[in-house]
Amino acid sequence: MRQNHFKHICIAVIFISCLPAFSSAAVQGEAYRSYLRGLLASRSGELKDAVREYERVIQLDGDAMAVYRDLTLAYWQLGEPEKSLQAAEKLGSVSEKNIDNQMFLGGFYLMAGKTAEARAAWEKALVLDPDNETALVYLAACSAGDDPQKAVEYWQQFVTREPASAEGYYQFAIACEKLGKLEKAREAFSKVISLRPESIEAYISIAQIYEKEGKFVAAVQQYERSLQLDPQNMTLLMYVGGLYYRLKNYAASEEIFLRAQKINPDDSAVSLWLGLLAEGRKDWAVAARYFEQVSRHEKNVSVLTRLSYYYSMLKNNDKALACLEKVVELEPDNAQANYLLGLANYDLKKYRDAEKNFMRALELKPVFEEVYFNLGILYERWKKFPRAIEYFNKAIALNPKNATALNYLGYSYADRNMNLEEADSLIRRALELDPENGAFIDSLGWLLYRKGRYEESEKELQRAVEKVSDPVVWEHLGDVRMALNNTSNAWDAYLKALDLDPQSRSLKKKINKVRKLVLPKTLQRKALKRAVGNLIQISSLKAHVTVTGRHNVASVSSLGTLQYRRPAEWRLELLGSFLAPRIVFLQNKDEFNVYPRALDSDISPLSRQVFDGIKNYLNASILEEFDDETVSSKVSGDLFYYYAGDKSMLIDSTSGTVRRYKVDDQLTVSFKKHVLNEGLYLPSEIEVLLPGKKIRVNVTLRNVVINETMAENTFDAVKP
Repeated sequence: MRQNHFKHICIAVIFISCLPAFSSAAVQGEAYRSYLRGLLASRSGELKDAVREYERVIQLDGDAMAVYRDLTLAYWQLGEPEKSLQAAEKLGSVSEKNIDNQMFLGGFYLMAGKTAEARAAWEKALVLDPDNETALVYLAACSAGDDPQKAVEYWQQFVTREPASAEGYYQFAIACEKLGKLEKAREAFSKVISLRPESIEAYISIAQIYEKEGKFVAAVQQYERSLQLDPQNMTLLMYVGGLYYRLKNYAASEEIFLRAQKINPDDSAVSLWLGLLAEGRKDWAVAARYFEQVSRHEKNVSVLTRLSYYYSMLKNNDKALACLEKVVELEPDNAQANYLLGLANYDLKKYRDAEKNFMRALELKPVFEEVYFNLGILYERWKKFPRAIEYFNKAIALNPKNATALNYLGYSYADRNMNLEEADSLIRRALELDPENGAFIDSLGWLLYRKGRYEESEKELQRAVEKVSDPVVWEHLGDVRMALNNTSNAWDAYLKALDLDPQSRSLKKKINKVRKLVLPKTLQRKALKRAVGNLIQISSLKAHVTVTGRHNVASVSSLGTLQYRRPAEWRLELLGSFLAPRIVFLQNKDEFNVYPRALDSDISPLSRQVFDGIKNYLNASILEEFDDETVSSKVSGDLFYYYAGDKSMLIDSTSGTVRRYKVDDQLTVSFKKHVLNEGLYLPSEIEVLLPGKKIRVNVTLRNVVINETMAENTFDAVKP
């Protein structure tokens, strides 16, 4: 991006052709005529004739300096460099104090590749004429390659003499940067900008210096200034967008690349970057769209492979397969491509095609651990378990520390209730390599179940469900509890598994079987306990909220944030009116306040009643009111109704979620649109009604984060 107008010196120096000052004897007669004939011959391209005439002039008058210049060039043009250099040396010896000849010699020697001689000639010219800026510039440019310190000194002299020369300061800055004097270079580039504010090259050069120093924020600022001067510069836009990406400022990177896309919508590089940015935020549909644009312009293996990945994440396995088929078509001998095509066929349950692809990959790359492992998985699913064992063992032989392969084979043995001692060895080897892996712990628990060691099995499976929320693991835990005759807890485990896999027929059968073994009263109490268990796992909660309130016919709406820490601390901060731009509701244990304090007397009692309902739901205290033998209940399908005096509650037994809590006609709190968050059910909408006060409050929760550590002062009193 940087242009250097002085690096390539114009070595075609202007040689002034003028008649030489012959001696009085030479002027008379043949010398004069020979020189004229030489000039005419040279101009008509008859160089050999010109040389002959110039040589004759020198014979007649050895001091005719200008003739040596013409002779030097004529020999060079004839392709006789040695004679040309001899003529130049002669010229130097007879005209050491002639500035024009020394300047000529500098240009000639540079053209001939004699850098040292060129520098010597210009230095002589500079001694003869200290104000000769042309000689100074030539010396600076000539020194840049092999003596940057000297170049800096020459350019320093030049800008001292010509302080208004932006080009001089630019070359001075380049020389300083090359010498590693970055601060001095930055100052010189800044001087260029002060003299020539439109100099994009200077801004870019300063940015590059900041990059060398690791000052990337400052570098970006300079690049942005360059873009202000030239907003259509695609090269610059691409570089700055890439720099933002490397700095992980993905929003700024995307903004730059979108600008570039407006300039050139068909630029494949821009689409590729935008696709990568979409991939980073896991927006697979957008990533696929951009990479589709790239693939239309070029059939690139890497692009097609990545596009196939996006399609697979979108569960569009047919398109993923088509991409990988194109990859193999482009590179049939690419082992990795054949392997990936095998995975795609496996996902589509095209086991025979997958087998063919995997085998081709092994032909191309016999030592391919991943292929052996996936062949094992393929044969296991294809009900060809003896072959699966063969390939699992090959994968393990290639890498005895392949914990996933060790566990997979061990679990497969345990699940088939065969080779249990070998399964034990394999699973424990996997756990030695990855002790906290929930799937591996589940395998151990299931192996212990197969061995009839139910108490040990339950312990391991309980540890597994704490590490991984997977329906199979919860189902295993339910099976073990059934073996221990712990039907009520088995019921809980099966329901949790069904939450994670609602379509599982086997789970539904097990749940129906357990339902018959559990008394109705116990069922209702278990549903209550399940709801409590869901909520007491929430130690803290943070969320963005929209709060809408209606009192009589008046209504208000505001955005804000809600923070809660178990058991009784919460803070709701809302964007208020112009007079009160921020309203904070704060409860720290038993102390409740509203800020600004001027509002406290007006809204404190009502707001506390509203938000106590939400707080008492989160800490599960309202549920505990119904955990009593005197509580009556009824069942309607999957819905359980509980009644305790003037209070009632509704629980969905399928998910274990509270749907409504009511206190006579004074308070009704409804919990709607439950979603899973970190394996726990939470409502995304809460509605509070105070019928006697004609108040309705709706709270919508977004971006909910649970169980993160909060600052100690989160629930401290608000300072005025």
